[in-house]
Amino acid sequence: MTKSNFKDQLKRQIGYLQASSELYDNGAVDEGIRIGLTLRVLFYDKPSSPSLLKHLNATGIKLLSTVGGVPRGQCELINLKLDLATETFESHPLLEKAAHKRFVFFDEWWEETLLFFTNGRKIRRVTLVKYAVHKDGGAHVDSVLPDDYVNMIEGLGWSFTRDIPGRGKKNVPLKNTQFAPFRQMAYEILNSPELISLAT
Repeated sequence: MTKSNFKDQLKRQIGYLQASSELYDNGAVDEGIRIGLTLRVLFYDKPSSPSLLKHLNATGIKLLSTVGGVPRGQCELINLKLDLATETFESHPLLEKAAHKRFVFFDEWWEETLLFFTNGRKIRRVTLVKYAVHKDGGAHVDSVLPDDYVNMIEGLGWSFTRDIPGRGKKNVPLKNTQFAPFRQMAYEILNSPELISLAT
């Protein structure tokens, strides 16, 4: 495959990110997994299956990171939204409202920690992509998911309890914590000029 073909492949993958982002923003939050699959194609590299970025000889580019400081107990890429009227508690991507914006080299971006768990474990971008794509239906479904990923699915232990007259107490766990970071990562990629310019 020639380099011009790889450029066309990059255009295709950027188009996938744009389409999945639009679907996510319109309520299809599990498009986060499809975003994860696109990120795998772009960035996940191993000898038997080079990443598209490696094919383009562009692993030295800089990407937008919206992670700032050291995340503790909550993924840095998301915001939490509690709606008492609908009794929902959900994770949402920060998008352009992220307080931290900086450009970092690809290797740092890919290995950057998004979340520290209370047990001292952590999730990096590359780890979250592998969990979603290799375990949770991006490209393969496993019978057992990793504990850290399950913790994210279950809302990192975050919930709120509402006392409803006549109905007792209702516990509402945090939702979509495994999906929202992917939408934020798509935002970062689509706002990374050095990557976008490779497709032109």
